[in-house]
Amino acid sequence: MNEIKKKIKNYDLSRFTILRRLPLILSLTRRGVFFFLFVLIAQLLLFFTGNIQNFLDENLRLIVIISSLTSIGMMIFSLAAVFECLYYGISKRKKHFFIHMVIFFAAFLFALGVCIFTNTVIILSDGTGAF
Repeated sequence: MNEIKKKIKNYDLSRFTILRRLPLILSLTRRGVFFFLFVLIAQLLLFFTGNIQNFLDENLRLIVIISSLTSIGMMIFSLAAVFECLYYGISKRKKHFFIHMVIFFAAFLFALGVCIFTNTVIILSDGTGAF
């Protein structure tokens, strides 16, 4: 039992891909993606609770337009992070960059889906596009 405790105590946490230190530009881009992700989730929760509580149409339209713009910003940052991970994965030959690339591509697809959803809501409610 003591051997297991010693192994756990001396285990190097930097071997996990999530806890590795990333290059500065990639870590800043990752923070941008996380910021846009959390803002987008908050706006979607506000939109759905606003629908339940019967917000005014103008307020819901404003929430949907801001959600659309936020998802566009998240798509830009996610694509930038995908290209950065591709560059670092090829140049440094580390596999954990490719794992991060898959995660950022999933975030890009989520933002794309939200953008399509919000613009569909705008078109169906008004008959015009967001812009």
